[in-house]
Amino acid sequence: MKNTNAEALYEYLKKKLKSKKPLHEKISAWNAKQTFDFRLSRVDDVARFAALYSDYVLIHDPFSSINVHLPDDDFENNVRYELLIAITLLLYLKPLVEKGIIGFASSEFHFCDECYQRYIKDMEFIKYKNKINSVLEQRILNEVTFQAVIYDDEPQIRAQGPEDLVSHGATRLLISGNSDDDLSKLVVKRAASKKSPFLSQKEIQKFGILNSLAGPIMSDLTIQNYYSEMYGVQYISDSEVDFELLSTMNHSKVNTLSNALAEGLSHSVPYLSDVEISKLLELREKEGESFNVYRDSFSKAIQSVDEPNADNIKQIFNDTVRPEINNIELTIRNSRKLLWGSLTTDFCNKKVTKYAIIKA
Repeated sequence: MKNTNAEALYEYLKKKLKSKKPLHEKISAWNAKQTFDFRLSRVDDVARFAALYSDYVLIHDPFSSINVHLPDDDFENNVRYELLIAITLLLYLKPLVEKGIIGFASSEFHFCDECYQRYIKDMEFIKYKNKINSVLEQRILNEVTFQAVIYDDEPQIRAQGPEDLVSHGATRLLISGNSDDDLSKLVVKRAASKKSPFLSQKEIQKFGILNSLAGPIMSDLTIQNYYSEMYGVQYISDSEVDFELLSTMNHSKVNTLSNALAEGLSHSVPYLSDVEISKLLELREKEGESFNVYRDSFSKAIQSVDEPNADNIKQIFNDTVRPEINNIELTIRNSRKLLWGSLTTDFCNKKVTKYAIIKA
C-alpha cells in the first residue's frame, strides 16, 4: 500500500478499532467481505492490474455496501467504521479515477423476476436461476462445514470451506433473532456437545443457513448478467464457482468455448506489488505504447477465435500476444530507476486465467 492518504486513514482506522470487536464478527456472512484488510487487498490488486493493463474498469461502489439498517447496539460506530472504509478505498483509487481508468457501478438491484424481464428481454438467466441455485447449495452442503461456537457469549456458526464459497475460507455467521429461538438453542447445545459441534445437512437446510453463503454469490451473478445484457459486455471471472454455475446455464458450445479460452489464453504478466500507484500511472503515460499494443492484441486474439480448440487458441496467443508481453517485460526492466529508484530490483509475474462467458 503506497497511497499516503489511504495509508494514513488506514492506520487511523486500526488505532480506533483496536479495542472494538471487528465488524465482520458482529454481522452476517452476507457482509463478511466488508472486512477492511480483505477489501483493501482486493482493491489494491485491481488497481495495480488496471493501472497498466486495462482501458477502463467498473467496480462496485464502495459506499453501496454500507448497512444503515444494521440492528446493533453499536450502530453509530459501525456505520462510521464502514464510511471510513469506503473513504479509504476511494482515496486509494483516486489517481485511477482521475485518469478515467476506474469507474463505479451500482451493485444495488432489487429485481423480482417480472421487473428483471422488463429490463432483460432474454429470460435465459431467470429460466436457469433455480437450477443454478440448487447446484450452488449442493456444493455448499458437500464442501462447507458449519460448526456451532460461542463467541463473546453469543451463539454463532463458523462456516469453513473453499474460498470461492466462503470468504477467506472461514467466516462466522451471526444468528439473527433472540436467544429463545430454535436455532440459537440448537447452537448453544451443539457448541457444548462433547460428541460433535457441527450442524447436520438437514439442520442447515431447515434453518435456511445456506442462503447466508449462497445469497451473495447468486446476487453477484444476477448483477453481472444484468450488465452483460444491458451493455453487451462479456463476463470475465477467475472464480471457480462462477465458472461452474455459468456452465449450468450455458449451451454446450458456449461451455466448450469458455474452457478452450481458459486453457488457451492462460498466461502471466508483470505484476508490480511494491510500487506506488502514481508511479505505475507515470510508467503508463511514458511507455503507454507497449501496454496499449498488449491490450489490443489480446482483444484481437479473443475476437479471432472461430473454433473452440485450445491448441489453436494457444497458437494465436503465442503469435499475437506473447511478443507484446515480452516487450512489456523489457519496458519495465528499462524503467526500474523510475519505479524503484534502483537498477537491480526486479518484478514478479501474475497469472491471468479463467474466462467465463455468460452467453454466446
